[in-house]
Amino acid sequence: LGTSDVIDAVRNIALFVGWGTSVALTSRPPATWRTIVAATLTGCLASLSVELLQTFSTYRVASIVDVATNTLGALVGATTLVLAERRMRSDVR
Repeated sequence: LGTSDVIDAVRNIALFVGWGTSVALTSRPPATWRTIVAATLTGCLASLSVELLQTFSTYRVASIVDVATNTLGALVGATTLVLAERRMRSDVR
């Protein structure tokens, strides 16, 4: 792996953190582990769709690493939001 691969992976994770956070924010409260699973699965499916389309492009290269880092980003985003919500709810009580 080169420097550009690491930068690409970090960029993919950061991009899909937003995906996971958005799914968690728009789910029914309170957010639970199901919210995390839904965000992770939808992030993975979105990434798989894009990578599948890239197999038909002469300008782009499909990569399973992109799918993995995008899925990880969605997981991180949703998990962070769910844990923050739980922390805030416990502080209120």
